[in-house]
Amino acid sequence: MATPLPLVKQANNITNENIVQASQVIVIPKVSSETDYYRVNFLINDDVASAQTRDLRGKDESDQYDPVKVAKSSAPPYFGLSDKDSYTLKQADLGQGVATVQVTKNDIPIIIGLIQPKAKGKTGFWALYYIEWLQV
Repeated sequence: MATPLPLVKQANNITNENIVQASQVIVIPKVSSETDYYRVNFLINDDVASAQTRDLRGKDESDQYDPVKVAKSSAPPYFGLSDKDSYTLKQADLGQGVATVQVTKNDIPIIIGLIQPKAKGKTGFWALYYIEWLQV
């Protein structure tokens, strides 16, 4: 099944008629078999994650240790999200290194999944793993 063009535009926050500019990276959402939401998945680069872990080693505080702050800074501009929207932590499991944050935009829930790709716990940094949007 092809992804509808309006959904691709929504996922990439494209508002003009010129769909894609040269060298612009776009995401193509697909339906998640787990939730029936449209999902954009993000890949974690192991080398970058290792470097980030080294950079944060020994730091007790960092915005990257807070899943809500990471979601707020990394999720825009997908699905029209903004750092001005209200982000709410729905679940965090520091032992497993997984968290979900929810944003409600125009009465539609958007779920942001995060993982701790290396170290788990209070000093493991969070990375964007997916964004799910219930298309109405």
